[in-house]
Amino acid sequence: MAKQKKQIPLIYATEIKELNKRFYSRFDENFLYNKAMALASIVEHEQRFKLQTAEYQDIDSTRINDKFFESLRTEIHFIEMHQFEGFFALLMAIFNKLPHWIYLTTYATGEIKNAVKLFIKGDAEALQELTGGKATTYSQFVSEAVYTRFHPPDSPKKDHWNENLDNVAWLIIRMAERYSAGISEYNAYKHGLRVVTGESLFQAGMQDKEGKPVGPFLHMASKDSLSYLTIQDEAFQILHNMATNETAPFMRAKEKKQEEGTVTKSILDDVEIEVVEEEDVRSHECSGEN
Repeated sequence: MAKQKKQIPLIYATEIKELNKRFYSRFDENFLYNKAMALASIVEHEQRFKLQTAEYQDIDSTRINDKFFESLRTEIHFIEMHQFEGFFALLMAIFNKLPHWIYLTTYATGEIKNAVKLFIKGDAEALQELTGGKATTYSQFVSEAVYTRFHPPDSPKKDHWNENLDNVAWLIIRMAERYSAGISEYNAYKHGLRVVTGESLFQAGMQDKEGKPVGPFLHMASKDSLSYLTIQDEAFQILHNMATNETAPFMRAKEKKQEEGTVTKSILDDVEIEVVEEEDVRSHECSGEN
């Protein structure tokens, strides 16, 4: 059962509308974009930056190396995730009873992750749960969260306005899907910097019966990649095919631990498979290009 969030009584030192006004009048929507733009300028002109830093005596020029620029490219990659998380929280603020500044200060990251999942699901029930009953369609969500219920007066341009709502919704959906797909690597990055960066090479090919590689082969390389661990409750097994007398390693989700020697049925070929060895595993490495 999910842990219930503790409700904290809040006393406002000013009117709620005034608090919102104070926040939005000073809100800088370019805060993270400015950071990304500055970093992008550096990585796109590496030699120029090296020459500039060489003029400063308080900077060790030996540290401005390939690994330095690699870390900046990684930072740019994760700014996209950071930007969307903050953006979606801002959209959700209008559906919350708290003053927006207080909501943005107190929400838990898990709330945004779950809200994004509901948004991607996108049916009437999910959107109603997401918005507290204020929207059941993407167009209604955009009208409420982005345009704060503004709509042009009835005119020949009304169809264009509806098309605009659909286009904005499409953009938010695409960003939400990218955020949701990358949430594990983003968590590894922001909680203790648990990511390893560097070049990567992926190769795949076929083998003959003797285990010798035969073509064609697939090669994929990237200048930038990320490796990180995800924690799962899994079991590493050595399986024995009783028909062919072959053994093979296998990873499975650990639901109910099997006793050694248990005979099971293979989903793939319906032959008898014997578990001859099993070891609990609680982590595995994930990699991806950025």
